[in-house]
Amino acid sequence: MNQPISAKTIRSVIAASSVGTMIEWYDFYIFGMLAKTISTQFFPEGNATAALLSTLAIFAAGFIVRPFGALVFGRLGDLIGRKYTFLLTLVLMGGSTFLIGLVPGFKSIGWAAPILVLLLRLIQGLALGGEEAAKAGVVDKALGEAELLPTTMAWAAELAKKDRQTYTLIKRRWRNAFDKFA
Repeated sequence: MNQPISAKTIRSVIAASSVGTMIEWYDFYIFGMLAKTISTQFFPEGNATAALLSTLAIFAAGFIVRPFGALVFGRLGDLIGRKYTFLLTLVLMGGSTFLIGLVPGFKSIGWAAPILVLLLRLIQGLALGGEEAAKAGVVDKALGEAELLPTTMAWAAELAKKDRQTYTLIKRRWRNAFDKFA
C-alpha cells in the first residue's frame, strides 16, 4: 500500500514544480513583452506595423503548437519517465530562449533571422505544452494517489455532479465581491 508522505516532501515537490513552471512561462512571455524591440531586429525597416504584426504572429505560433507539445512529451514521458521529460522541457525552453538571443538580426542574415526565431518559438511552444503534462505526472508520482491535490478540472467535474441548487449558490457567491463595486 501507499506509505504516508511527509509534509516536507509534498512542499518540496510542489515548490520544484512551481519554480519550473514559473521559469518556463517567464521565458515564454518575455518574447511578448519585447515584441516591439524584437520586431525592429528581425524584420526589415520601413514598415514598423508589419514588423510588429509579424513578431506577434511568431509569438502566437508558440501558443498554437502547445497542444502538440503535450502529445509529443506526454508520449515521451510514458516511454522515459515524467521526471526526465519535465527536465527536458525546461532545457528546451531555456535553450531556445538563449538561442533567440544569439540569432543575428535581419541586417546580417536577412529572412533567415525571422525564420530561425520562428523555429525557436515553435520549440518553446512544444516545450511549454509538454511541461504541463510532465509536471502533473511528476507531482502525481511523488504524492501518490491518496495525496493528489484537487485541480481545477477535478473541481469542475465534482461541481457538475452536484445538484443545480449548489451550482447556482457557488455561481452567485463569486460574484458577490464584484457586486459591491458595481
